[in-house]
Amino acid sequence: MLMKFGDVNQAEVLFKKIQKKTLVTYGAIMQGYVTNNLFDNALDFFEKVPLRSNEVLYAIVYNACASLSNEKGIRLRKTFFHGMPKAFLHDIVLVHSAIHMFMKFGEVETAEYVFSQIKQRNSYTYGVMINVYKINEEPHKCLSIFKQMKTENLTINEPIAISLIEACPRIGIRSISQNILRQISHSHSNTYIDNSLIDMWGKPDDINKAEQIFHSISQPEIISYNSMINSYARHGMGYEAIDLYDKISENIRDKISHICGLNACSHSGLINQAQSIVNKIEKKTEDIIVTMIRLLIINR
Repeated sequence: MLMKFGDVNQAEVLFKKIQKKTLVTYGAIMQGYVTNNLFDNALDFFEKVPLRSNEVLYAIVYNACASLSNEKGIRLRKTFFHGMPKAFLHDIVLVHSAIHMFMKFGEVETAEYVFSQIKQRNSYTYGVMINVYKINEEPHKCLSIFKQMKTENLTINEPIAISLIEACPRIGIRSISQNILRQISHSHSNTYIDNSLIDMWGKPDDINKAEQIFHSISQPEIISYNSMINSYARHGMGYEAIDLYDKISENIRDKISHICGLNACSHSGLINQAQSIVNKIEKKTEDIIVTMIRLLIINR
């Protein structure tokens, strides 16, 4: 409780008063350090635990290593992992933490080894590996994992679907995103999946497909509007972008909408239209002003 409210000093005082400390006690103080971004403290504490560490403590320390991402984290991650009893690899939470740690350091082969040790995999486990491959730019392996999930009839949730969508353009397989991921999302009005699809089709040369997806949304949210405006901007379709920007209700239009509209004007040299947008913005943030300055410099 104390750690949750950021009262680290009081938590430490209480910890020191405990006469008979257990692994649960050590786990609580270590997790408290991680919660308060004191990752060095968690690592130092782990090395001083006088008891034989269990799966929970290893999971906590792996999360600390992944979050630290400095020389100390790099050095200790291998020490901790190689010193851990291999029997602990049966613990699904611990394995997820280990994969996440190795993913952060780009160690794909080690993450694959840990993944191979899992006897009972679930959707979350597969999702962790898909994210590993996506971040480390191995989209073919993302699709391979996806096929394994389909074979095992596992549920493809929203984060997994979005990761797959983002991986598809890198290898030219865009049809999977619209045909299969729409099906597995179990929802034709999933905002984030729709947004990812718009963004995906808007990046290559098929702006028409992005438009089809956008117009299929009965009540677009602001994130979908912004994605479509960005897609127009990337294709030099400034007038289409401004037309869509003007259709956004003022009560949902946000800072991102303004910046997207200004960027679209910049790409198409529409200085007057950009000035019109800026004039209508009551609260001009620093980002908006910088975007307008950049536009004027580029189009002078």
